[in-house]
Formats: sequence, structure tokens, C-alpha cells
Amino acid sequence: MSSASATTDGLNGYNSSGPWLIEEQSMSIDYFRVPSWVTRQDVTSQDFALSGGNPASIVSGNIIGTRIAARVEAYVKRVKSYDTYQTSSYNQPQRFTVAPNSTDVNGLSYGTITVGKLGPAGNITTSQKYYNRRPWVEGVDSTYDKAAAGFTWYHMGHTYASSIPGIGASSIEASVAHQDFAMGDFSKFMGVEFAYAELTPGYGNFNAYIFPRSISNIGHLQGGYNVANEQITLARTVIDQCGQFFEWNGYCLYNHDYADTNVPSGGYTDFGDMLNRYQGSLMSYDNTPTEYSVSRHDFS
Repeated sequence: MSSASATTDGLNGYNSSGPWLIEEQSMSIDYFRVPSWVTRQDVTSQDFALSGGNPASIVSGNIIGTRIAARVEAYVKRVKSYDTYQTSSYNQPQRFTVAPNSTDVNGLSYGTITVGKLGPAGNITTSQKYYNRRPWVEGVDSTYDKAAAGFTWYHMGHTYASSIPGIGASSIEASVAHQDFAMGDFSKFMGVEFAYAELTPGYGNFNAYIFPRSISNIGHLQGGYNVANEQITLARTVIDQCGQFFEWNGYCLYNHDYADTNVPSGGYTDFGDMLNRYQGSLMSYDNTPTEYSVSRHDFS
């Protein structure tokens, strides 16, 4: 096992008992590839049984492109410490391990996934967390401890909003089911653009279909997925983009656990804030680790 990469400074007249500022950062990603665009053209005989259409098992049409859907969790911490250390500072970058699966949710293989590639699904973990220690600067430095989990989609449904104080819209998109309902199952995402309702079950008493809704397009590849078309740099790009979502105050990340449809006293004054809360956006979650920084990632 190789030692952790880090940089230290020598003993230069510092107070070994501090106070110190100590920062840590980590992130994990559970991902799977989903259709980003589909079409119902070029229907084949496989789409039908003698008794009629059979789209529940084989979907008519072509996949024109794919992208990554993911559950992303980040953690940041900054503490003030009076512990004793033997160096005046210490810094180590954040590193990752990619563990891909060679098969999808149906057990279909896409070939051998070489080191560093994402494959059709898998997970990414922090193998070495970011760590930084330096002397505390009184009156400037502050502490925090934040963690949040977000998904790159929410299950949209329409909520009638005409009676909500301060809102004039007749309806809005809201999160109506937890993301775990579709985690790892790319078939749920085939209803986004062309309404493959036969693959998406109804929800509650709404008598409507729920489709995953996403505004991110990370890991996009043209055509049906082929591991040979995936560049080795794609995993690095996806990792950085997921980290940037936290930097951008939770933009593109949602969690049904954080959805809030309680109307504040006096109604809403900001339509965007209401949408974020109804959709479970991490932009409206108080503990989103916005202090996360992709500049701490190391892919060497």
C-alpha cells in the first residue's frame, strides 16, 4: 500500500498546540447510464407478441444518446483544534476510486470495462479524502460541518398552485416520489421525452405517470452505449461536474426527502424558491455543503 500523498512544512517557530484550522472533504457517487433521447421509429417484430403489443419487455424505438444518472453525497468539515502536531501545516489532495459494473439492471453485458472507465453502472468513492491543516486565523476563519445527498433527477408531477399566496401560476412541477424508486433502473428514464408510460407505474391516486426530470446532461454519449466509445477522461469529468453541483449551491441535485410544500406565512415572494422547495432541490436545503471545491481533486 502506498503512503498518502501530502505536503508538509517544517518547524518554523509555530505553536505546536495551535490553534489549528483543519479542513476535510469527501464525495461518493452511485451512478448508472440512462437514455438521454429516444425515438419510436424503426419498430421491429420483437416489439409485438401474437396477442398484441409487448412494449413492457422490449421498447419500440432507438436510443439516440445516453447520459449518467447518479446519487451524489458530499461531506465537508472545518474545525478549530488545539491538538499538538509536529509540523506547521499539512495538506493532502482528494483522490477517487472508480468501481464499474460490466452489466446493467437486466444483466446484459457491455464488454470488459478497462480501468478508469465508468461502464453502464457502478460507484465512485473517495479513496483519499482532502485534508488541510494550518494555523487558525482569529477573526477570519470559521467552522462548519455539512453533508447532503442529492440525485441528478426528481420524479416530476404537477401540483396546482393557483391558490398559493404570492403565486400566479396555475400549476408547477413538483417532486412526487422518492428517487430510490428508479435508482439503477434505466427503463424508468425512457419516458422522459416520448412518454413510455407502459414502463412507468402510476403513483397513488393521481392516475398519472411519473417521469424522471433532470436538467443535467453529465456523461453524455451519442448513440446506444458502447464501452469502446467511452473515453478514459469521462470519469474525471463526471466527478468534477458532480462536485461543481455542490459548489453551485446544489444546482442540478434533488432529494425527495428535502422537498417542502409547506407554504410560508404570507405566501411566497420568489417563484424560483418555491420551485426549488417543491422539487426537493438542494439549493433550498440548509445543510448543502457549498464549501465543497473541485480544485482539491487530484487525478494524477
